[in-house]
Amino acid sequence: MIGVSAIVLELLKENIKPSRGTKDIDFAKMISSTKEYQKIISDLESKGFTKVQVPWTFYNKAFNAVVDVLPFGEIEEEFTMNFNKRNKI
Repeated sequence: MIGVSAIVLELLKENIKPSRGTKDIDFAKMISSTKEYQKIISDLESKGFTKVQVPWTFYNKAFNAVVDVLPFGEIEEEFTMNFNKRNKI
């Protein structure tokens, strides 16, 4: 787990109330190929997640959950996935 949620959990462990929160939970997973990346997307879609306006974000209405699938590591370094363009939300 990464991002604000990870920080909030650490603060709560120390009985410190966070000053602000977030509605999403960020996880990181190292992937090494476009095929593996597409498999993750297919798995999310099979669980009821749908793509929204930005190409890396998926939403599940049943759970009111948002998942961002952003590649990093080898798949990004070899420029097989490129999210450098700005997307209007």
